[in-house]
Amino acid sequence: MNFHLWSPMLIVYSVLLVLTCLIGDHLPRMNHVGPYINRHLFLRVAIDNFTHGIIGFLSWAIVLDLDLVNTDTNAPVMFLPSSGFVPTRSLMDVQQSSLLACLLCMVLAMSVDVDHFLAARSFSLQDALSLPSRPPFHCTTLIPVVVASSLLMTYAFHSRQFCRCFKFSLLFLTAFLSHHIRDARRHGLWLWPFGATPPLPYMVYILCTLLLPVAVKFCHSTLFIENQPTHLGSIQIL
Repeated sequence: MNFHLWSPMLIVYSVLLVLTCLIGDHLPRMNHVGPYINRHLFLRVAIDNFTHGIIGFLSWAIVLDLDLVNTDTNAPVMFLPSSGFVPTRSLMDVQQSSLLACLLCMVLAMSVDVDHFLAARSFSLQDALSLPSRPPFHCTTLIPVVVASSLLMTYAFHSRQFCRCFKFSLLFLTAFLSHHIRDARRHGLWLWPFGATPPLPYMVYILCTLLLPVAVKFCHSTLFIENQPTHLGSIQIL
């Protein structure tokens, strides 16, 4: 299988991913801004949640090889991991679609924390952060259950939509699991009904955050490349 896992954009987004983790994790501890952030609960929570979102955005950008700069129109047909083989004239549409998908992954990654308020039955940040146990969306066991169930149901009842459901399932997995991995540096992964793992060492958390989108990228691209046409003449792979 001819699959180009590494690309210049993957390196760029990987560096940004590590920087996002480092800045988001250590900003509340910095001497100059840390005390101010910790005095304002809303600001601390907003920074933490926004960090989850940026990690989700960059993770899906790695999956899609998001490139908003490349506008080369020399090749009549291009292969994009996000959409397969597309005419060059629709490249801008594909780029916009990929950007929206990254934003959706960002929103989903941030939305995981909504369950704090649902479990607390309150809009108070103090109540949401004072729960006796972790709320349901933070259960890592739910992720494979939701993904497998959606794929099985789609395959059984709407087989024509299977590829679209497959892509959304990978996006959901990337958004939620990236959130869980970041939280696991403090609390471990909650693998109900087996309990929770120990907190992840910081370097393990960084490594897992980097490997997750690469693994998803492989699965996502395989969906197209295994069935790539051989009769196309000039093809550019982005």
